[in-house]
Amino acid sequence: SVPSVPSVPSVPSVSGVPGTTGLNPPAEPPIQLTPATIQSPLDELRKFAIKPAQIDVEQIKSLPAARRIIVSKNLRIMYCPIPKAANSNWKLLIRKYEGFEDYADLSIANDRAASGFTFLEDLSADEISGMLNDPDVLKFTFARDPYARTLSCYLNKFGNKDKSGEEYKIYMAQLYGWAWVKQHDLENEERPTFQQFVSQIST
Repeated sequence: SVPSVPSVPSVPSVSGVPGTTGLNPPAEPPIQLTPATIQSPLDELRKFAIKPAQIDVEQIKSLPAARRIIVSKNLRIMYCPIPKAANSNWKLLIRKYEGFEDYADLSIANDRAASGFTFLEDLSADEISGMLNDPDVLKFTFARDPYARTLSCYLNKFGNKDKSGEEYKIYMAQLYGWAWVKQHDLENEERPTFQQFVSQIST
């Protein structure tokens, strides 16, 4: 059986998802479109841009995020993908406009070695400094509601995966450890509930 886990606070329910209780969160009011909201938010974002004197390129290159940030000199963008926050779609689009014929193959887009992407850590300090200081280079990422992101991860990795598949085994090992996986028959084991999943990733 799935290891016992400590109790966690109730979370909003989602139809068909085990381990959720309570009420669905209230719907957010629709955004009122006005001339101010229709305008691109980029001009507002530029107000918060880091001044060149504050940029320590060597420190940036030493950060783990330098391995993650995708850079395209052709498209003049710097993009930091965040898992379960539309990162696969953006990788697909970047590869499409970079001219890759196999851009629609997400398995390639998500394979660091095969994707063809240039990452921030691949650039020299001068190249990084030049792109960071260039106002025409778009630097962006996407965030997502934490609950929706966690639920999406659960459904994708555990709720909808074939229990006999290798991917499911790997995800269960990431959740509980390989020692636990080797001691259990995953095909006949109950899937972890959403509440158990949340408890495991938060400990």
